[in-house]
Amino acid sequence: MKNLIPFFFKKIIIKYLFLIVIIFPSGPNGLNAQNPKAILAKSFKKCQSVKSGYYNMTMYFKPSVMVDTIVYNSESNFQKVPDDSLFHQFFHYCEFKSGKKIGEKIYNGTELIKIDNNELSYTVFTVSDWKKDILSDMGYYHFFTPVTSQKSYPYPNSFDVNHSDLIYTYVGKEKVNSKWCDHIMVDMGVVETRFGTMKREINFWISRVDKIPLQVTTKYDITDLGDTGVQFQKMILNKYKLSSGIENKIQLGIAQIPQNYKRKVVDISKKVQLLPNDTPAPDWTLASLNGGDLRLTDLKGKLVLIDFFFKACPPCKHAMPGLQQLYERYSSRGLEIVGIDPVDIENPEKLTMFLQKMGVGYTVLLDKLRTTTDQYKVIGFPTQYLIDRSGKILYSNVGWTEEDEKALEEIILQNL
Repeated sequence: MKNLIPFFFKKIIIKYLFLIVIIFPSGPNGLNAQNPKAILAKSFKKCQSVKSGYYNMTMYFKPSVMVDTIVYNSESNFQKVPDDSLFHQFFHYCEFKSGKKIGEKIYNGTELIKIDNNELSYTVFTVSDWKKDILSDMGYYHFFTPVTSQKSYPYPNSFDVNHSDLIYTYVGKEKVNSKWCDHIMVDMGVVETRFGTMKREINFWISRVDKIPLQVTTKYDITDLGDTGVQFQKMILNKYKLSSGIENKIQLGIAQIPQNYKRKVVDISKKVQLLPNDTPAPDWTLASLNGGDLRLTDLKGKLVLIDFFFKACPPCKHAMPGLQQLYERYSSRGLEIVGIDPVDIENPEKLTMFLQKMGVGYTVLLDKLRTTTDQYKVIGFPTQYLIDRSGKILYSNVGWTEEDEKALEEIILQNL
């Protein structure tokens, strides 16, 4: 009898231990697999290890200023090149519509080749002549950034944030394209900006087989001077073959274009360019946000910096703090900064609120007919012109980087 009781309890203990092992396994699909931060870290490491490969993806994108969602389908053969100054990768990129290939782009570091599959033609743009134009078109490329970008965007590691503030949630085991994935949600919190707030949420569906994200969504809830909007993007990886090496170097160049395609020659001299330096700046008379009109000739004798911008342009917003600093440093020495907006002409009150939020203290004018914008050959925003005291153009630029700001300040100092 004494021996039966311990034996009975042993059977119960073994039975419940067996149930615990079944319900709470410790293998790759168990408790350890449900640590969202650990799963994401392994997936990020895997994406960072990718050096080359092929993928086919579908992207759904809804900008905050639009109601409709845009659908893109693309594929790419790529090779990461960290030292490349434009894309940090070489690629043969194809875009499809309704299953039909509508365009291709080949980039090899020295030239970008655009292929028109409808016209059976191609155009070659050398980086040395067309760098800024290539950069301005970057928004039209839809890469699967977790494996192609340097920091594997949009993994949390690609953001400049305090990672201890992020909230990681294991949502569950779900299928994407019939493959089992771990669904991880990352609450990035609310970011305060000069013009409102932005709440960010990112979701990853990470393959249980190889840790590659088969689906990624980013959602931004944006408040901009009282206006609210949601920007949403979903990337789905349909097919892929990725490598941690570059032993199979992809061939990228004219040799990859069908022989029956005709080359279109682009004359660099006919490229739309900004007004040349050392030529008279076209005169204008425009309405000021503060009331009244201002004419360029009224500013003769001053160094005049013109910035063409509009409110919803992110690079324009990026430029404004630097422009304001230049104004504060040098306005007392004869620098006049004038912002010209050809877009926000229907709602000057909102534009005024926006400028106040951005801390802009220089003069802003409205180009209601876009005549001045056209006269100054503006094809991208922001665009700056620096005009000397006699009314001639000293400097022009499209975009705004730290390098642009330094170069502009040097020229200002030389001409005050």
